[in-house]
Amino acid sequence: MRRLFVVLFGRGSTGRSYLSGETLTKPFQVVTARLIIREWHDLDDPEGVLAAMFQSPRYARFIDDRPGEEIRADTREKARLLLDACRSPVGANYAVVLRASVPARQSIIGQCGIFPADRPDERSIGFGIAEAYWGNGYALEVARALIDHCFTQVSPRVTAVLADTHRENLAAQRVLLRCGMALQLTAHDERVVGRRTRAEHIPTS
Repeated sequence: MRRLFVVLFGRGSTGRSYLSGETLTKPFQVVTARLIIREWHDLDDPEGVLAAMFQSPRYARFIDDRPGEEIRADTREKARLLLDACRSPVGANYAVVLRASVPARQSIIGQCGIFPADRPDERSIGFGIAEAYWGNGYALEVARALIDHCFTQVSPRVTAVLADTHRENLAAQRVLLRCGMALQLTAHDERVVGRRTRAEHIPTS
């Protein structure tokens, strides 16, 4: 399973769907009550946004610096490595923007993504909210939106959505539980994996 979770993510991309093989022609965008989840724009300065997030010790507490699995992107150079690692024709990564912000100067408060899981009919999601915006329920709003998108928009063949986090990251685990995911420790007891099946999912709209 990909470990780039709860803390990552780079520019989104159009291309070929990793599940159905269909060509994606429209830029990704999901609108929730308070947020817009969209592709990164060059003017967003994603390297600077990510580096600023990761420079918070509380934000980066559970992130190991393991290129290929996780990258503690607390500098622009390491953020660029993270963005490059996340670009893939089989995955996608997005900016989280406040809807209430001025369109010409949108407030990016986090990042998130959808990735392949070990099984071809499952997907893995990830999300991270900047520390300044913690305590407002934004992570839960993003996670619910991504789960709903996987089941209702990606493909009817998606049977489950997964997410994983560090076993000591209790805040992230609470988010996963509130999304209706069942939690399970991995074999090495280092990570906690959440899983929600299509049969358990109730669409938000």
